[in-house]
Amino acid sequence: MAAVGILPLSARIETFFNLAFAIGVLVVGLEVGYLIYSPFPYDPVGYLIGRDFVNTWVGGELALSGRPQTHFAVDAYNGLLAQKFGSEYPLHIWSYPPQFLLFTWVFALLPYMAAYVLYCAGGLLVYLLVASEGQWRPDRLLLLIIAPAVTVNIWCGQNGFFTAALLVGGLLQLDRRPLLSGLLFGLLSIKPQLGVLLPLMLALTGRWRTIAAAAITIALLVAITSFVFGSDVWAAYVNDAMPVQTRVFLRDYENFMTHMPTAFMNARVAGASLAAAACLQALLSSGSVAAVAWTFSRRRDRDLSNALLVTAVW
Repeated sequence: MAAVGILPLSARIETFFNLAFAIGVLVVGLEVGYLIYSPFPYDPVGYLIGRDFVNTWVGGELALSGRPQTHFAVDAYNGLLAQKFGSEYPLHIWSYPPQFLLFTWVFALLPYMAAYVLYCAGGLLVYLLVASEGQWRPDRLLLLIIAPAVTVNIWCGQNGFFTAALLVGGLLQLDRRPLLSGLLFGLLSIKPQLGVLLPLMLALTGRWRTIAAAAITIALLVAITSFVFGSDVWAAYVNDAMPVQTRVFLRDYENFMTHMPTAFMNARVAGASLAAAACLQALLSSGSVAAVAWTFSRRRDRDLSNALLVTAVW
């Protein structure tokens, strides 16, 4: 039998499709089994289905209250969750920057499960529209829909559909609409860790208009957030929410560690010391920065360069 590497291109494409499809179906099957096993609307460990969507939904209610900063601290936030879902509801922490609240209030207008279904369906549609780049080929759409990341995103109720659309959409619009690209990158500040390598790439490729548009977008988000919720919302985030996230790194909230797929947290879960985990993360992060710097130091294949950047970011 011929090695895969020397098969004709059409055969390699077919092999890739079959493997990707099989893996996608397997992960979807695990999700279906998880839902069947769950005591609806809760999962087997007591979280509501779509566990992280709780933060988005409750965050919407906090946004409508006008004073969300009063619940950023871990005790205050979990006290609110206990009022809504019962005293035994598992621990959550508030981790999103304040500008995230500008986009969550609409979900609080619906009951939790209805909002969760709308969130997943709407997010999936936005993700497909951006990721397909207008090419509605059935085989590509199928792989985009059953990709394991899609299933995990729905499973956990995360905002990956929207952040992926912002990141990928910004990359796709760089040449055609640089200001729109900057707007999308600026909106990505709702999850700032996903944009940490963007300034490097933009500077290396001389995308100064995009940088300016992103900076203006972030400044407007900060100004609007301060106007809507009060300027002290930022102090509350820094003083009440961020220290709790730091304590996760120190193993104070170990149940969250397995939810963070980084080299640092994997090492910590495996029992490595804080210093060893930090060194491992620094090594891999340095490699990612070097790879992005090398890739964008001169013009190369756009799609491959963007794929490397997205991989390095995640």
